[in-house]
Amino acid sequence: MDCAKIQKSLHNQGNTKNTQCDQKNNYTYNIETNTGNYFANSILVHNCQYSKGSNQTTRCFKKLNCEWFVAMSGTLIENKPQDVFNTCFMVNPDLLGLKKNFEQTHIIKGWHWWEIKGYRKLDLLKEKLDLILLRRTIKELGDLIPDIIYENIVCEMLPKQRELYDMLYKKSQTLSHTFGPSQLLGLITILREVCDHAALVKPEINESGKLETLKELCELHENSQFVIFTQWVRMAKIIQSEINDSKIIIGDLNADERKDTIDAFTAKKFKYLICTDCCGVGVNLQTANICINFELPWNPATAKQRVGRIHRIGQEKKSIVYNLFTENTIEERVHRIINEKSKLHRD
Repeated sequence: MDCAKIQKSLHNQGNTKNTQCDQKNNYTYNIETNTGNYFANSILVHNCQYSKGSNQTTRCFKKLNCEWFVAMSGTLIENKPQDVFNTCFMVNPDLLGLKKNFEQTHIIKGWHWWEIKGYRKLDLLKEKLDLILLRRTIKELGDLIPDIIYENIVCEMLPKQRELYDMLYKKSQTLSHTFGPSQLLGLITILREVCDHAALVKPEINESGKLETLKELCELHENSQFVIFTQWVRMAKIIQSEINDSKIIIGDLNADERKDTIDAFTAKKFKYLICTDCCGVGVNLQTANICINFELPWNPATAKQRVGRIHRIGQEKKSIVYNLFTENTIEERVHRIINEKSKLHRD
């Protein structure tokens, strides 16, 4: 790829369209309603990972004609190699061939149509991607960002919490062979909620081994600011009720409330920011140097985006990321799966 030609093309004053992709797909209306052939000299798509499969974003992009198509993403592969197919189709439709052939070449299917056992010929996929991919890693920033430390902390359940988990796990084992993928995911979600806090499933049981561990970490780093991520709004509210000098950002905050909370945090007016993944992208929180994943998301790209809130240019201290998970539970399996997915990112 000739970067000089791309840069020159992107700055062509007479015939350049800059199309920015965001989560709300604000740009799609004009493309969808255009009755003629839409042509631009150059198109730059930011956050192209939001283009998935047959969604509206992808359908819109397929209508575009241009000389140069540049797609930018911090997480090109989020869950699986299939994620990269749609982006490559936008940039070079012929590179990976038909989607059916792509899946037959690189995906090892299980017994069920939805089951994926593994992947193959990833070296071949990487060889093709190298033709169109310019990859930049955080290591290339050198001394601009201090080092980062990752630590996995195994938490022990409290007695009543363990009793509830074991009971639900036995029930899930009995029912699992009759369930489809969506029902299985529901069972796994319930078990993961109990791993966080028993009250998420049974409100009268106020026990959480993870919460006790979190309190210990807060005492250990009493002079630092924390960003604490959890997938569940109810868990975020429980943490806020137990941790002093904390505020919360969840999806139902309006734009002004969200901005005011972030501004107060970066001005160091409080120590602990508790948030769901609505705060996982597009936010600068590098006044904090401790990131807590109260539970790891299935998607390793989501975890990477979380960490990127604090480990970025402007960070002055060594960053520390604590991943909490509960021993002898479904979370250990989730952790193994995430490690396997993370290997795809590195490869």
